[in-house]
Amino acid sequence: MSPLLKAAVGIALASLLLAIEPASFASASDSSGTATLTTLYSDATPSPTPTIPQNQALAKLAALFPQVNQMGSPQVQTSSDPFSGNPLWMFQWPSQAAPGAFASVDGDTGQLVMATFPPAGKARANPLTLTAAQSLATAFLAKATGGTANLMPMAPAVTLQGAGGSLHVAYQLGWHETVEGLPVLDAGVSVQIDALTGSVTSFNDQIIPNVTFPPASQTLPADRAAAAEFAGEGLVLAYDAAGSASIVTSGGGPTTLRPVWELAPTNGAWDATTGGTAGTGEPIIGTELPQVPSVAAAPAELTATPESQQGAPISEDQARSEAEQIVQEAGFTGWTATGSGTGEITGQGVTEQLWDIQFQPPGQSQSGAPGLSVEIAQNGGQLSQLFLPEPAQSSAASGSTEVNDAQQAASVAAAFVKAVDPQELADTVAMPATKSVTQPGNDWQVRFVRLYDGIPVAQDSVVVNVDPQGRIVNYYRNWHTLTASGGTMSLLTQAAAEKALAALPVQLAYELQWTPSSPPSGTPQLQAPELVYVFRNPRNELGQVQFDAVSGQVYGADGLAFDSPSGPSASIAGSWAETPLWAFSQAGLLPAGVGPNDTVTLGPAIHALLQILPTPTFGGSSANVPPPPGPYGMDIARAVAADILPPSAANQASQASQASQTVTREELADWTVRALGYGALIGMSNKVDVKFADASQIAPTYVNAVGIAQGLGIVTGDTGDRFEPQQPVTWAQFATILMRAATRASASP
Repeated sequence: MSPLLKAAVGIALASLLLAIEPASFASASDSSGTATLTTLYSDATPSPTPTIPQNQALAKLAALFPQVNQMGSPQVQTSSDPFSGNPLWMFQWPSQAAPGAFASVDGDTGQLVMATFPPAGKARANPLTLTAAQSLATAFLAKATGGTANLMPMAPAVTLQGAGGSLHVAYQLGWHETVEGLPVLDAGVSVQIDALTGSVTSFNDQIIPNVTFPPASQTLPADRAAAAEFAGEGLVLAYDAAGSASIVTSGGGPTTLRPVWELAPTNGAWDATTGGTAGTGEPIIGTELPQVPSVAAAPAELTATPESQQGAPISEDQARSEAEQIVQEAGFTGWTATGSGTGEITGQGVTEQLWDIQFQPPGQSQSGAPGLSVEIAQNGGQLSQLFLPEPAQSSAASGSTEVNDAQQAASVAAAFVKAVDPQELADTVAMPATKSVTQPGNDWQVRFVRLYDGIPVAQDSVVVNVDPQGRIVNYYRNWHTLTASGGTMSLLTQAAAEKALAALPVQLAYELQWTPSSPPSGTPQLQAPELVYVFRNPRNELGQVQFDAVSGQVYGADGLAFDSPSGPSASIAGSWAETPLWAFSQAGLLPAGVGPNDTVTLGPAIHALLQILPTPTFGGSSANVPPPPGPYGMDIARAVAADILPPSAANQASQASQASQTVTREELADWTVRALGYGALIGMSNKVDVKFADASQIAPTYVNAVGIAQGLGIVTGDTGDRFEPQQPVTWAQFATILMRAATRASASP
C-alpha cells in the first residue's frame, strides 16, 4: 500500500476508522498529530468561495448532530477540499474537551465531509450491542450521504475510548468505495458510534470524486500473481514469534521463538496485471532480513528473554567506561563525561533501567548544549544507545573517512561495531546501507541483523547511522538472551512454503497512487489507480505474512492464523457479552483461542485490570515484591504494590503455574473495588450489607468487597439472585464486570 498515501494524505485503510484533526484556526486546537487539510495546501493557495451561505451549512450540520445547537457559535474558516477541489465551510468549537468538536461541510453541495463531536445525550442503562451500532451507523450514513450504494462494509472495530474514569466502548464502522464491485482500498467512509449514549461521534468521507478507474479485465490470475511475487521476492527463514509482530509478550516474560518462513518486506499488494509490486511494476527485493538458504533441519525453539531479565547489575563506573568507549569509537575525540544519572525505558510490557552518561565537547566541562548522551542497561543487558549532539554537525570531531555511497557507509559502520563489541559483529550479517529517514542530513543507516546458527533473529539488531563525514551520529543495539531448547526440528522447504502462500486467499482491488508532495506546501496529485491483488486475512486486514517453518501454519500481521480457530473465538459475535468481549479483543486483552465461557486465570486477569482501571492514588500497599517468573510477573508485582493483590499472591504465582490459578467471582470483586480506590473501606470492622440470596457463602475476607461492588452495580446475581462467590469467573463475566467498573471509576472516592 502506498506509503505516500498514508503519510501525506492520511486516508490509508486504517485511517478510515479514525477521526481526523481539523485545519488550524485562529486559536490552537488539541492535535493528535494526524494529517490535516492545511498540511496539504499552502496558506497562500486561494480558497474557492462557497456557493451556499454559512448559516445554511451550519443548519445542515445541526440536522445530523443535534448537539451543535447547544455548543454556541463556532469559529469559521473556508478552505479547499484537497480531493474534490470544492470549497469547504470549516467549523470548530475550541472550548470542547478532547477530542474536540469540529466539522467540514462542502460549500457547494452542503454535504458533510468530516466531523468529530463529543457524545450527546444521557448514558443508556445497557451499552449498545455491535449489531445495534451497525444499524445506527447505516441510518446515519443514509442521512449524510444518501446510503451505502456502491460501498462495501469493512470489518467493524470495537475500541476503548477516553482514559481513566471516562473509559468506555465505541464502535467504528467503515465502508470501502467500490467500482464494478471491486473495493478501492484507500477510499471510503466511516462512522463512529458511542456505545453509552448511542450518538454518532465521528464521521469521515474520503471518497474522491471524478476518478477514472481501469476496467477489471485482462488481469493476471491470482495464483500466477502470487507465484510471480514470490519468485521475484523470495522468502527468508528467520527465528520469530510465529504469528506475532513482536518478540516480547505483553507481560514482558520470555517468548518462544520458532523458525518461520516470512516475506522479507512488509508490502502486501502487487500489480494484478504484471505480478510486480504495486506502483513500480517490478518485484520487490527483500531488504528487511537477509536471505537464508533452504535447509532440511534447524535448531529447535529458542527462549528469548527480555533485557530486563538479563545479567547481573553493573556499576555506574562500569557504565561510564562502556559509554566512553562508544563515544571514542564514534569519532567524538576529546569529548569527556561530565555527568551521569539514571532513567528507564518502557515498551511492550518491559521496563528497562538505564545508566545515562552525558558528554561535552573539548574545552567545555559543564553540562549544557551542545552535548551527547549514551544510555547503558543497568543490568548488563545488551541494550545501549548513543544520542547525537545538538547541533550534531558543528560539535563532533571530524571523521577521517568521507562517505559517498552505501558500501563506504557499511564499511565505516562495521569498523565501529567491531571496535565496540567484536563478538556482536561476528554474530550478525550487515544489510545494505540505506538513506536514513529518522536522522537529519544525508546520513546512511546500516542494520546488522542477529544470527543464531546462521538463521536471522528478526527482532535483534544493531543499527548504526553514519554521516557524510564518516562520523557515527546514532547507534542503537537491542539484544535478547537466547536459550536453545535442544535438538533439531525438520523444516518445510522453501518450495513448500511458496506453494502454501500462493494458495492464500487474495482479493482483487483498486489502489490509489499519489505523486510525492513538493515541500514545503506542495499537494500530492492522484495518479491513475491500479488494479492489485491483496492478501486478506479472516479479519479483512492487509498485512505481512508469516509461515511457520515446522507446522506449516500461516499467520497474518495481526498475529491471527489464517483459516484457523486461533485468536478470539467466533462465538463472541453471538455472546450476551458481545460488547465488552469485542472491546477486550480489540485492545489485545483477550488471550488467543479463548471463548466467552472459558475461565479466567490470574495473570491475564491482572494484566487486563491494570490496563483498564486507574491505579489507586491512595491507600496503596507498602509491599514491594520482586516480580515472579512468567509473562505476567511485572503486572502481579504492580498489583501487589497498589494493594490490589496481597503480597502472598506473588509467592503463589512463583510456586505454581499461573495458567492453573483460576479466578473466583469474590476474588474479582475484591480486586476491582480495590483498583477503584476503595481498599481502605474493605478492612472496616462493620460489614457492608450484601443482598445476594447466597451472601452467607461469601468468605468473610470478601464480604465488604462484594457488598461495595454490588452497591456500585459492578456485580449482579443470576436469575435466582445468587452471586456464586466461589465459582470461577468466565471471560464473558470478567469483561462485563471490568467494563462496568470503568464507567464508574470517576465516582471513586
